[in-house]
Amino acid sequence: MDSTPPAESRPNPRARAAPYLVLAVMLALTAAVAYYVRAAARAQNRLRFENAVQRTEDDIRARLGAYLAMLRAGTGMFASHPEVSTEEFEVFVRRLDLGREYPGIQGVGFARRARSGEVESVVAGARARGLADYRVWPEGARADFFPILFLEPRDERNRAALGYDMYSEPVRREAMRRAADTGQPAASGRVELVQEIDPSNVQAGFLIYVPVYRGAVEPETVEARWESLAGFVYSPFRADDLLVGIFGYEPNPIVDFAVYDGEAQSPAGLLHRSDRARGGASAKNFEPTFAETRAFRVAGRTWTIHYFTRPDFDPGPSHRLVPFIAAGGAFLSLLFFFGSRAQARARAEAERAAAALLDSETRFRTVVEQSPVSIQIFAPDGRTIRVNRAWEELWGVSREVLGDYNVLEDPQLEEKGAAPYIRRGFAGEVAAVPPILYDPEQTIPGLSRNEDPRRWVGAVIYPVRDTEGRVREVVLMHEDITERKEAEQERERLLLREQQLRTEAETANRLKDEFLATLSHELRTPLTSVLGWAKLLRSEQLDQKTTARAVEAIVRNAEAQTRLVNDLLDVSRIVTGKLRLQVSPVGLASVVEAAAEGVRPAAQARGVRLSVSLDPRADEVAGDADRLQQVVWNLLSNAVKFTPGGGQVEVTLARSDGHAEIRVSDTGQGIAREFLPHVFDRFRQADQQITREHGGLGLGLSIARHLVELHGGTIRAESEGPGRGSTFVVNLPLSSPPPGALTGDGHAPAAGAQSAAPRPWPAPSPAPSPATGPLAGLSVLLAEDDEDSLAFLSAVLERAGARVARARSTREGFEKLKLLRPDLLVSDIGMAGADGYEFIRRVRALPAAEGGETPAAALTAYARPEDREEAARAGFQEHIPKPVEPAALVSRLARLAGREPEEK
Repeated sequence: MDSTPPAESRPNPRARAAPYLVLAVMLALTAAVAYYVRAAARAQNRLRFENAVQRTEDDIRARLGAYLAMLRAGTGMFASHPEVSTEEFEVFVRRLDLGREYPGIQGVGFARRARSGEVESVVAGARARGLADYRVWPEGARADFFPILFLEPRDERNRAALGYDMYSEPVRREAMRRAADTGQPAASGRVELVQEIDPSNVQAGFLIYVPVYRGAVEPETVEARWESLAGFVYSPFRADDLLVGIFGYEPNPIVDFAVYDGEAQSPAGLLHRSDRARGGASAKNFEPTFAETRAFRVAGRTWTIHYFTRPDFDPGPSHRLVPFIAAGGAFLSLLFFFGSRAQARARAEAERAAAALLDSETRFRTVVEQSPVSIQIFAPDGRTIRVNRAWEELWGVSREVLGDYNVLEDPQLEEKGAAPYIRRGFAGEVAAVPPILYDPEQTIPGLSRNEDPRRWVGAVIYPVRDTEGRVREVVLMHEDITERKEAEQERERLLLREQQLRTEAETANRLKDEFLATLSHELRTPLTSVLGWAKLLRSEQLDQKTTARAVEAIVRNAEAQTRLVNDLLDVSRIVTGKLRLQVSPVGLASVVEAAAEGVRPAAQARGVRLSVSLDPRADEVAGDADRLQQVVWNLLSNAVKFTPGGGQVEVTLARSDGHAEIRVSDTGQGIAREFLPHVFDRFRQADQQITREHGGLGLGLSIARHLVELHGGTIRAESEGPGRGSTFVVNLPLSSPPPGALTGDGHAPAAGAQSAAPRPWPAPSPAPSPATGPLAGLSVLLAEDDEDSLAFLSAVLERAGARVARARSTREGFEKLKLLRPDLLVSDIGMAGADGYEFIRRVRALPAAEGGETPAAALTAYARPEDREEAARAGFQEHIPKPVEPAALVSRLARLAGREPEEK
């Protein structure tokens, strides 16, 4: 019997394989879903990690930026005030409030540059300021020392560092050289600070240096920077203290980091590890979930920062779903595998699987809701679908106020330039929106907050697509960066303040130099005539006419110097508050008439018409008659001095609303509009050049304003511009003493208050020239615009045997040089019109046959070393400063002419 079963009773191979095929498909699907969920969870966790890394880096960058701005502000202090005392520096640092505003900083100090021969003076100065045991260490012979002179706050650690020469140590020296070469802040490599006096608590450290240069302008070349380098404003940092000070209060950090000095993660360069700084120990065989290494620039030096997740990093609920999904899929596969035999059981298991999927969705929503990142989800048409709790906290409102808010129709986003980025996100692109200053009251309807809602917000837009590639939703993730923007604005404010301080220091330094140069010229020029004529009177027998001329020149120039000295004394009394008035009833008409008569001779000598108009109703005030006459005399003498021949000066006295008004008007050169606000400032003159036509220190109008204000009055200046004259108006109260006027303890008025203008100079009378003398037979061209100096110098040269040709300007001197071909040329520098430098350059441009190689001496009241160098560069062989010694003048000219040997 055939025992083979019939074909229809044999098992169907395909049917037998179907359950395995179903099992394989279900297991593959389970693996795909688990992989997708795991990948999505990892991407989300990666985003959390990168955001934490970026926040950490931004916090470090902002804090170090604030420290750099603070150090730059310190250099402004030393640039504007080179000699800073210990108390001033202590007050400056105390006002910075380092503990609260700059946590983690060890201190702020100043290291002064000292040459090898200046160390003892630095030590003596420090001990004189109260540092009795101050010394420069370590000892040794070096060309340059940079000892720590100031270091605040002066706690036990910082006191241990005083006097330390940081330039003696190679790592610090490299940073100091880089700062001095570039003029920019420079960070050092890893060092152990000399403040580490506790062996049980030693931290890695570094320093940041900012150079301080002498002078008002930062040098442009490396050589010039080193030449003018005064020292460094610097800060020492203990790395752990600094970084814990930045992140010590951050709740539940999700990342740790290690900071290395340099471009490699070398143990020798390790500055800080956040996990060790908190006192914890690294877990053995711990592999962080995420890690990232970034390079970071700190004041010209590279740091390498390695970020990594902490051992307690929470991967999130989505990541924990992966084993559940895998197990559920396997379970469902088995159910389908046994489905033919247990249909009811398979259905129940399917229902439980559906419940698990619903729970997964619930957990996903929970993750979104509890996320610390602000999330707003939009439909493709721009309507808001969902926001999370972080969004409500960011904007300070509940989600119910959104209503029909449409992000694509927000006018504020269009106005602030964010709309294009929003539209790109809805078009399917990932877009990062630049930081924007938001005002939610304009953006979100129904917003009502008590505090200021304006804030800086950055955002990233992520489109979410369906299975067919269409944008199903758009996710907008916000970040509040208000604190970072405010830190940037504060840094910009500090930089602007530093620039303002530098500009003010440069202006003050320039005005000081200009005033000292002017004072030197104004004192030396009359002193030349006084000393020169006096020595001639003492050493030689002069005829009666020459003697009278010499005495007249001495008196006239002595009176000019007396006026300068009295002006300086008046300014000193004004500054110290010691200028007092002798108050009594004063008739203004007599004061104005006396002042006008005092300047009338000078006006007649210049060919200027002086007219006086007096109103008898404006006659009596309570004041100091001498000081009031000084005010009117100053105004009239200025008007005459700046009015050309043929012009007119008018002074009027009138009554106006209970006040006496004195008005001095002229038709002279006028005042430029930009200088008009500064016309009463001390030491300020419209013409600060050495070629200026009129002398003076620029003090008269400043003194006049102060005297008028002491009388309870006012003074103002008016002018329509250069060439259109000027008017000065004085208003004084009538018949009552000025408020606060002091009587008694008065001073006599300055000599210039009542003295008449200088008498006309006598016509020069050349003295007889002896047949012999050091300059016998030589022809000398003398160019000088001061008449007394010209007469004196001519007399000296003629008595030495020279033939003298006089020139009162550089133009006249140039013409006479080409005509007479003198043996020697003597020229003043500070003459009106073209100065002596321009004169000698024109002469040196001539051919030798026309006098281009004539030996020349510069005779000048500008006697600084830089003036001597400028004269040599221009073409003078000799530089003779005023006041002039007659014998020395003759000797140096004889040497210039080859009559005497050169000095060794």
